[in-house]
Amino acid sequence: IEMFYQLLQDEHHPKRVISITGIGGIGKSSLLDQYKKIASQYQIPFYSLDSREFAHSPEQLCTHLLRLSDPSNNFLHQATDPIATCIQVLNYHSFKSPIVIALDTYEEILHLDDWLRERFLPQLSQRIFFILASRHSLSVGWKTSPAWRKLIQEIPLSEFDDQQSIEYLQKNEIGDPHL
Repeated sequence: IEMFYQLLQDEHHPKRVISITGIGGIGKSSLLDQYKKIASQYQIPFYSLDSREFAHSPEQLCTHLLRLSDPSNNFLHQATDPIATCIQVLNYHSFKSPIVIALDTYEEILHLDDWLRERFLPQLSQRIFFILASRHSLSVGWKTSPAWRKLIQEIPLSEFDDQQSIEYLQKNEIGDPHL
């Protein structure tokens, strides 16, 4: 969470993509919810997408993003090319404020991985940050690219060990501390 605060406070933060990974139910979506609350404290737009909510194509991802970034749908109704319009709208909004785009269940749209990395993200402003939450770590294309490798912050989530479990239970006043 501290790293996310730093990202929002520093417009020139070196990381542009945050990769949150972990098994199902470990807390990736909950962490995204916390990030959204933090972004709202800074009045920074946080567009949260779950890959299960749209058809898995670049056009549909961009259409979904346009709906989130332009609730009045002014741009969406005029868009003949949803991808180009999405890029234009996001870049326009990023002049006013940084933007965070979170893609949950990223493992469901891995076939869009190359497009996202090679075509979409390079056209977006440096003030637009992406969070990819997935059960799997990023593909080799992200990790072997010298350009992308330095822009990625990986956050692997894992189960609590015994001591962390006890601390969590005590902090939240749950159960008998002697268990």
